[in-house]
Amino acid sequence: MTPLDVVMVCARNSEFVSNWARLRGIVLPATPIDRMIDEASGHDSGIARQFIADVFDLVLARLPEGEPAAA
Repeated sequence: MTPLDVVMVCARNSEFVSNWARLRGIVLPATPIDRMIDEASGHDSGIARQFIADVFDLVLARLPEGEPAAA
């Protein structure tokens, strides 16, 4: 499993995402218009960068040395 696969698994886990957003104080867009506003303003890119960085820090960096993400 690649680091991108790990990010995608975390992104699909609604409990992980909601807890991550709550702890970061991030309000995710709830409606299509909110998503469009975030895309137009670039805010969605900032959220994505923070999420990816946190997955690397909170998940990947904590794996035991030499252990793959998953088989």
